[in-house]
Amino acid sequence: MFVIVQIDVTMNACLYFSVLKDGDVSAELMAQREAHYEKYLGDLDQVVMKSTGQKPVNVDIYTFAPTEERPFYVLITGGMSDQRQNIPEDWDIAPRAELMLYTLHPKGWMYSVLRGLAEMCFEKDTFLSYRHTIPNGRPMTSEPSLLTAFTFLPPQLEEDGFQSMQVDGDDTDLLLLVPITEAEREYAVEQGTDDLYNLFAQHLDPVIDEHRSCVVTGQQSPSVSSQAAPLPLSTPPLSTQPLSTQPLSTPPSNTPPKDADLS
Repeated sequence: MFVIVQIDVTMNACLYFSVLKDGDVSAELMAQREAHYEKYLGDLDQVVMKSTGQKPVNVDIYTFAPTEERPFYVLITGGMSDQRQNIPEDWDIAPRAELMLYTLHPKGWMYSVLRGLAEMCFEKDTFLSYRHTIPNGRPMTSEPSLLTAFTFLPPQLEEDGFQSMQVDGDDTDLLLLVPITEAEREYAVEQGTDDLYNLFAQHLDPVIDEHRSCVVTGQQSPSVSSQAAPLPLSTPPLSTQPLSTQPLSTPPSNTPPKDADLS
């Protein structure tokens, strides 16, 4: 058993211990996920945002600190994969999923967004997968920004094997959440997400920058002053490899069109 920490949007924390009942199925699934996370992301010694226990699924959020090889934080959900998503028969994708993101500075809104999207699947009896775009209607960031929607990419910066997570015997997708602008979302719907991902491969660091400009229109974030310099890339740009070559979780050619939108 490990220490779990309840955190709020200011990242203030108060300690308490998680108590798991013997034979608890959710505890067994948690152990499967944690073994995978610890193997690929590092020790489970950081704070965990604990589920409120008031939703159809209990979604915790783990924080993995930067390392020499990975100079940014990883935030990843744990609990969304306790249940299978309600996936249409014509979508050939993994039945379970967890969400994650990369950031230089963890902020409260990032935890709220991860949890909210994970819970949404089961509250609305729907599902999330690669190529989905989701409008939020307003910026979800703590400062003014253009980021009013979401999409999901494969976590290409992780080592081989990371995307091959199994929970309760099922393949489980690990979806990298990328906040996007409304213009980028519309571009994905009209031109296809592969075209948007090609733009991202050239211009977007997968580590979240809430001050970034729109890669489609070039519009600058309202929070960036005329003196502000753009943040340097903290990682290599996204791979330009076609999405269809990604292992395990990539929807094959018999899935619905690549411009799936959840608006």
